[in-house]
Amino acid sequence: MYKIEYENIKPFLLGGKCNFVLINTTTNNHIGYTINLVDKKKETDKDRYYIFYNSTSPIYIGWLNEDASWLGLAPNIEEQYLKQQAIFHKLHEFIFKKNKYPNNIEIHYTGQCSKCGRILKDPKYIKLGIGKYCLESKE
Repeated sequence: MYKIEYENIKPFLLGGKCNFVLINTTTNNHIGYTINLVDKKKETDKDRYYIFYNSTSPIYIGWLNEDASWLGLAPNIEEQYLKQQAIFHKLHEFIFKKNKYPNNIEIHYTGQCSKCGRILKDPKYIKLGIGKYCLESKE
């Protein structure tokens, strides 16, 4: 597992195929999430990202708009997943609203590009969480 530093977190989370684990450094609890870019139905549609809690099967917990300034929470979520939804909501607030990393939280991932899902091999791009070609195509 590789840690994503704060300066790389926003492009990583909005890569389109992002899988990561939140680690609470105080309790050592781990929670896995996936953020997927939804395919546009029309060219004029804006980007939208679906957020899943990674359980035995992915559980839909909400969505983000194209610049992640808005988090929509999934309605009628099963009570057993409300905690994971609330934790993601708090993470979103810190990263996209307050522009900082929570003190006791680290974000780790398995070394796959958050845009295309390929395994990253170059240490420079492992640190970023996005591969060279995917990074160039975003600019």
